[in-house]
Amino acid sequence: MKIAVYSFTAGAVALSATALGFPTMYKRAIEQAKALACAAESIASGVVTPHCSNVAAMDVGAIREVWVEDMIVDFLSGDVHTMDISSSRFFSNLLPVPGVKWAKTESTQRVTVVDNGNPIATFNTPSSPGTVTGSSYVGVVSKCPLKINPGQEENFVAFMVAILTKPEHTYSIRGDIHARLQVNIPFTDLQTSLTTPRIAFDSPVTLKGFNSFPKVDFVKLDDFAFDPATGVYTLTATINIHNFSQFVLSLGDIIFRVADKTGSVVGLATVKDMKLKMGDNHVTGIVTGTSKEMYDTLTTTGDTIIFQGFDGSSPNLILAKSLTPLRVPMYVPPLSPPKA
Repeated sequence: MKIAVYSFTAGAVALSATALGFPTMYKRAIEQAKALACAAESIASGVVTPHCSNVAAMDVGAIREVWVEDMIVDFLSGDVHTMDISSSRFFSNLLPVPGVKWAKTESTQRVTVVDNGNPIATFNTPSSPGTVTGSSYVGVVSKCPLKINPGQEENFVAFMVAILTKPEHTYSIRGDIHARLQVNIPFTDLQTSLTTPRIAFDSPVTLKGFNSFPKVDFVKLDDFAFDPATGVYTLTATINIHNFSQFVLSLGDIIFRVADKTGSVVGLATVKDMKLKMGDNHVTGIVTGTSKEMYDTLTTTGDTIIFQGFDGSSPNLILAKSLTPLRVPMYVPPLSPPKA
């Protein structure tokens, strides 16, 4: 076991020297003796104490970069300042400790989302399993509440607007990971458990956005009704919304204004229980209007209508403000007039 401890402490010292060479990482003034003592103490006890977690050498496999495969966001919590989030795969690029192999891990994370320098929201993940292969950690972000920080509502809206309207968006996540690691001891067939109370990270994350939904297709007409007494027509159709982003959204009931190509509002469109997974999304849209000109156009030549977000698009005021800048066109083919 002495060989294993010496190997581990040597790796820890090498890690501390390497970590201090990265300007983007948390730097700490450390003494080699403290690093060695903490390494030996941690292997012996299986726990990295809070004191040792403040030593750069013991920021085990210090995280250089973080990225996620997707981000699943549910706006239906009932609290305008809170939404549930999760991710099916969470990756981090670790700064490896020479001579030490991490077999597997279980971790919790405390994370702050930073956009344009503003700490807009925080979330704490429940414990979830992960694996380490080489210098890469792969895990999941289990479902947990994302809470908008006080005073950051407008900045969070700006973040969501960027996600909804841009082809991609870069923001940052920072915080720390509390991990339970299984360590393969060098030069032996032994494993030991090591608990690290804080592995700090601060990394940019770039995800594909919705790009204002450039491809929304009219699939089929489900129902078409016209009331000659009031001039109100109701058009129910199946619509395919193509989601090219890395986000999955549960939005609830959403209302859009419907405009013609000149921008004049000619009706309203409602999508019940709107959910957008990655790829194709067939939803039912119900359009109501009173514009005789639009009715005549739709029943003769067809036309492009434009779905517009507005401040009444959702009862969730944060979400409604986020949807307000959206302008999404959809071509409607010529429709047969409803039977009298």
